[in-house]
Amino acid sequence: GADGVIELRVAAVLTTFPGPLGNFTFTTRRFLNGPPATAAESGAFRPGPHITARAGDTLKVRVVNTLPDGAAAELPRPFGGMGSSDDVNLHLHGLHVDPAQDNVIETIRGGAAKLYTYDVPRDHLPGTHYYHDHTHRSSSLHLMGGLFGGLTILPPKGATLPAAYLAMPKFDVLFSHVMPCKCTCGLPPQTSEPAVYFGGISYHAMMGFAA
Repeated sequence: GADGVIELRVAAVLTTFPGPLGNFTFTTRRFLNGPPATAAESGAFRPGPHITARAGDTLKVRVVNTLPDGAAAELPRPFGGMGSSDDVNLHLHGLHVDPAQDNVIETIRGGAAKLYTYDVPRDHLPGTHYYHDHTHRSSSLHLMGGLFGGLTILPPKGATLPAAYLAMPKFDVLFSHVMPCKCTCGLPPQTSEPAVYFGGISYHAMMGFAA
């Protein structure tokens, strides 16, 4: 943004997912730069905007939760209540930053916002990572629903890189896996199809990011 702050807006979006049991539509939560421009964009299953920073940068990200406060019913879990699925936060997965800046315990309630400020160490290794919601007891639902995006750390300003590397074509690839299944796993249905449920898979096995 003009003030040097990247803004991520959390919105509830109706999404159609082409699954092995046939296409099904569900309401999910996604990181957006702003509200969806068209109905087609609303229905696309895609990650949040890509974030790029350099080692040594101060990265500022404002998360605006546009969801209503407490509108979602609490969903049961085998090991305690889930809490509101409309509470969100932000975690930079793989970055070596101060845990006080990357606090996964804090949550942003519906209608609220939070400015995250991260001091990326100058000696941080360049590479590809991702950011995602880390709201405890809701993270699997949020991650499988789309609350994540790519994150690249570039070398610090003034760093000398081999010419052969600089000449290489580069592209980003972000993988996500949503696993619908007919087993209930003790969970209520999350889609309009009563026989389709989200499977409980770890987000570590679910996503990878490379460039």
